[in-house]
Amino acid sequence: MVFVEEGKLKEIIGEVITAKIPQPGSIIHPEFPAKLANEKELCGFLGIGPATASRWRQKGKIPYVKIGVTIRYNLKEVMEALTVKKSD
Repeated sequence: MVFVEEGKLKEIIGEVITAKIPQPGSIIHPEFPAKLANEKELCGFLGIGPATASRWRQKGKIPYVKIGVTIRYNLKEVMEALTVKKSD
């Protein structure tokens, strides 16, 4: 068993969180999949509902690709658009 002081544990947890969460100004995160996602995958990735995804798409807040009747999202481009829009 290993014991870690509370302060050191908080420091370690903070470092892990900082490493996993994109920082302001860091538009593209290496963990974003480089594939086209469907709406269900997009919603799960962003933690939003289908109505929000549809509204954001209609307002031009997030980019998408329409292939026939199918809509797909490039998650890197979506994250970049959301990051840029937030800082505006």
